[in-house]
Amino acid sequence: IDPKSDEEAERREAFAQKIWKSRERRGITLSDARKMMRDRSYFASMLILEDQADAMLSGYSRSYRTSLKPVLEMIPKAQGVKKISSANLMLTQKRGPMFLADTAINPSPTTEELSNIALMTATTVKMFGMQPVTAMVSYGNFGSSELESPKKIQKAVEYLHENYPDLIVDGDIQMDFALNQEMLKENFPFSKLVDKKVNTLIFANLD
Repeated sequence: IDPKSDEEAERREAFAQKIWKSRERRGITLSDARKMMRDRSYFASMLILEDQADAMLSGYSRSYRTSLKPVLEMIPKAQGVKKISSANLMLTQKRGPMFLADTAINPSPTTEELSNIALMTATTVKMFGMQPVTAMVSYGNFGSSELESPKKIQKAVEYLHENYPDLIVDGDIQMDFALNQEMLKENFPFSKLVDKKVNTLIFANLD
């Protein structure tokens, strides 16, 4: 589909009208909406919004920011979702698929946001037919540091353990312990991650 083509003129105009009607009191003119619909990322986002497509692939030839902005502007958040997060899927030969979050959007998430990022990422992992086994990583191990970054993760894990007891998640934990079962079992046998292969890593911040 080429949104600029004559074949898409009718659908392009229909989408533009919908955008304009929904945002006419938020600074968007009909001319603005028509211009947006000539952009493939905005057009694709409208296809998703109107249930005319199931998924959108973007970013191969554009920056992350340029690809993400239309999606955030056009598609409303799912019910119960307060903040958008991102997750990367990394395919490895030895461990299989690994999910990493948040890697692109929230510079320094709060404790509540870290909890939500873990929950949303778990939902994503399940979409791929896998059980999420989540390590919330930091430079501390299970309370060894009282500084802000690991403390946020400790509180997020406490909340998840209390409110989502079926979710396999633990931390704060350093990366080497999260990915090495022998070291983990020897040093932290109480962890929920013992004897389980971690496939999801939640980071304290974008660093």
